[in-house]
Parts: sequence; structure tokens; C-alpha cells
Amino acid sequence: MNDEFHRVLYSLCPNSTLTEIVTLCWRRTLRYGQVRRRAPTSIDGTIARKEKLFALLEQRDAEGAAKMMEHIVLSGKKDVVETLRQA
Repeated sequence: MNDEFHRVLYSLCPNSTLTEIVTLCWRRTLRYGQVRRRAPTSIDGTIARKEKLFALLEQRDAEGAAKMMEHIVLSGKKDVVETLRQA
């Protein structure tokens, strides 16, 4: 489901080169998503962040959506590092 969400989101971008780069990065980092999903609070946080992202996209707030995406990526990194430290 998460993979499908991202594919749909990327498909809206008119820049095919950028879409290819993002898709390649997404595929190369899939293993970290598997680690991240092991964190007990990961699902609740992920849902809340994506709901906020959807709201910003619906409002056509590109700057807000970009900042939210940055927050999503950085929070994912934090979750992965914490989960790996606990392993």
C-alpha cells in the first residue's frame, strides 16, 4: 500500500526525469522502511504525517507540502536509527 501511494504521488509530477530519480531512490531505500515499520509508534506517526501531507496538497500549499516531506524523510531516518540501535 505504501509503495502504491508513492507511485501515485510521483505519477502526478510532469518532470519525468525527476520522477525516475525519485523512484530509483525510493526503491533503493525500501529496506529501511521495513526496519522503520518495526518501531512500535511508527504506524500512528506515519498516518498522522501523511494526513497532514494530504491536507497541504489539497490546499495546494507547495511550500508547506515540501516542508512536510522533509519532516517525513527526517523522521523516518530517526526511526530507522533508533530501531537499529535497539536491535
